[in-house]
Amino acid sequence: MKNKLLEYKGYFASINVSIEDECVFGKVEFINDSIVFGADTIPELKATFESEVDEYLAFCAEVGKEPDKTMTGTFNVRVGEELHKQALIRAKTDKVSLNEIVKKAIDQYVNSPTEIHNHVSLSVHKHEGSEPVVTTQPFNTSSAFKWSPNPEVIDGCH
Repeated sequence: MKNKLLEYKGYFASINVSIEDECVFGKVEFINDSIVFGADTIPELKATFESEVDEYLAFCAEVGKEPDKTMTGTFNVRVGEELHKQALIRAKTDKVSLNEIVKKAIDQYVNSPTEIHNHVSLSVHKHEGSEPVVTTQPFNTSSAFKWSPNPEVIDGCH
């Protein structure tokens, strides 16, 4: 199971729970037909899913039908007026299309690790007779950034 989806032979199923019926059930996603299946336990659900996929693929082969739902490659995105304007300004500035921005964002979302790390530089300064002052500064994490230590780190005064 990956990200709350069952996967088998490149086919995926969403998983749901019925409290009333005290069972788990799934639905095969991204196919041209509707397949819903159920079980009492997760291992039974997985086995039922695999059996349903095998039967569906055999049926599709028998009748000469394409099992996968065809994706058009287009969809509407609603981002709100202000974000739309900001994206359009940035796109014009960078000389790219909004479509390229959305494709890049989706590619990054799909192909990047799910963990996001924010790094900051933390400095504590204390002068005699005063409270410590803490300052933070985000690290530059762009691909063009080349880190170099500040003079205090070089001198060992950190």
